[in-house]
Amino acid sequence: MKKLSARDVQIFVAGALALTGFQALIKVARYFVDYVGQLESLPRGTVIGLVIEGLALPLGINILVGSTEALRWTRIFLRFWVFAGLLSLLVYCASTPSKSQQYIENLLPEILVYFILLGLISWSGTQGFRDEPPA
Repeated sequence: MKKLSARDVQIFVAGALALTGFQALIKVARYFVDYVGQLESLPRGTVIGLVIEGLALPLGINILVGSTEALRWTRIFLRFWVFAGLLSLLVYCASTPSKSQQYIENLLPEILVYFILLGLISWSGTQGFRDEPPA
């Protein structure tokens, strides 16, 4: 059985980030198609959040090609999304308790995915992985 290398973990995270970023950008395009002719009613906050989430695509691609700078930016990006998601949960649940359960069911899985990816990318930078020779 082959031992996981830091690069294996980083490639997994890169793929997950690229997929997530691509999905977010597709959702942005869908919003613009759905709101053609009624851009004034476009949910701007949602679209801005999706565009920011779409930054995961170039981060994932840069990790895939081996950029160490992308690893640093990915940690920052994932910390931001975990923090923003938890803050959003707290604020929304406090302001709209009647819809809290639905909001939690929609947002919590996404927060957990980002938290797990943050853990994996941080784990790949630990001392145990640094001692391995590059493939």
